[in-house]
Formats: sequence, structure tokens, C-alpha cells
Amino acid sequence: MLEQFKELIKKAEKLEKKPKFYGSNSEENISKVENALQLKFDVFLKTYLLEFGGGGFSDLLYTNGILPENPLSNDVCTLYGATVYARQEFQLPDNFLVINSNFPSDVLVLDTHCGIIYNYEMLLKNRSSTLYPSFENYLLTEWNALIEEY
Repeated sequence: MLEQFKELIKKAEKLEKKPKFYGSNSEENISKVENALQLKFDVFLKTYLLEFGGGGFSDLLYTNGILPENPLSNDVCTLYGATVYARQEFQLPDNFLVINSNFPSDVLVLDTHCGIIYNYEMLLKNRSSTLYPSFENYLLTEWNALIEEY
């Protein structure tokens, strides 16, 4: 399922700066985050979290994830921490999961009801039209673009 993404990671590792990931997670950690946020993650997102946990290039392309040693971390670079923060501070709808955060302006959110990714303007409390039809499409598109650019 992650074969294409793994190929992109191999290409990215040849760049000057290397990507950094949180590390593999357990089903238990993923369930903790799902339950705490009252959300259900799709199969591709779970597979990604099981193997990579989240991460990327901190100043170029970064995907929030789950810290294996602290799945319910309040760090805004985690799925749990960023989503809770956005819900509390900006009334983010409960079906959205923050996958990339640029607080306080805008964030990328995954609508867990339909799997679509939107840009969400935090201060205006407004989501854009569809940016990506799925989490898989987001990862592959963004990593391809990064590699082509650098």
C-alpha cells in the first residue's frame, strides 16, 4: 500500500537534507488517538502511521503524526495535539483531523467522514474547496512536488 511513497522517500533521501519521521506506531497508539479525538482513520492513514508515524522535512513538507512514546502528546506537530488545539482555539469541526499545521493562519485538514483534504482558514473558520481527494493523494502529490523542486 505504501510502495509508491517508499520510493519517493528513497529519492528524497538523496537530497541535501534528509527527511525525519517519528517512527513506527502500534495499533494501540492509533486507537488511543482515534478514541480521544472520537474519529476513525482510514486504512491508508493507519498504514502510514504504523510504519512512519508522521514527519518529513520540518521547514519544507511536514505531516503531523503520532509520537510512538506519547500518542496523546499536546505538541502541535502531532495529530492529537494540533487537532485538540484547533478545536479549542478555533472551533474546528469535530470531523476534521489536522494533518499539517501553520497556526494561527491555516492548516490542512482531513475530513474523516469522506477522506477529502481541505485547507482550513483558522481565523475565518472557513474551509477551501478540495485540495486532495485522499490522504494517499496528498502524500504522493506533495512528496513528488518536493523532489521535483529540489
